[in-house]
Amino acid sequence: LEQHADSYRKIRNTFRYLLGNLNDDFKKINLEKLDLNQLPELEQYMLHRVYDLNENFKNYFKSYDFHNLYKELLNFCTVDLSAFYFDIRKDSLYCDSKDSERRKSSIIVLNIVLESLIKWFAPVLSFTTEEIFILINYNTSKYTLESIEKVNDTTYKGVHSFANPILDNEVRLTKNYFPKNLQNELVRLQALETCST
Repeated sequence: LEQHADSYRKIRNTFRYLLGNLNDDFKKINLEKLDLNQLPELEQYMLHRVYDLNENFKNYFKSYDFHNLYKELLNFCTVDLSAFYFDIRKDSLYCDSKDSERRKSSIIVLNIVLESLIKWFAPVLSFTTEEIFILINYNTSKYTLESIEKVNDTTYKGVHSFANPILDNEVRLTKNYFPKNLQNELVRLQALETCST
């Protein structure tokens, strides 16, 4: 039970971070009109992850595999978002001017990620997603399966354009390469420090 409570807390914190940075100004992004080439590579990579998860969501949902769906979404919230994307972009979100291109690109991705997470978590965390859905859709008093399906139909027509396997491969290689080298460098620096004292 404690493990599930901790997992749920991480998911709520992810939603809280998204809502806080969007400053209650959620905007639906028309994915078909979005020019991916105008976005920085980090944002392109995160949209590729949205594409990947959306494909997996469809497969899990068709086979009623909610356990693996939940596990993959939790992993996306904790690893891809909290430990990776949020950590890198927090400076530009908090410090850059509102007109900064990097900040604007990040806000676009946060909008897409928030809407995606609501859609993906709706089958397993219905009360939480209802609460958020009503918060960001001021004009909608009802949260129903029909309203979620409308979001799916209108918002995810252009999601296939997010696929970027080349960038995905580059990021995976970088993630695998740097921690080992940083660790080796830290050991080397500690050894030098020990020798000098």
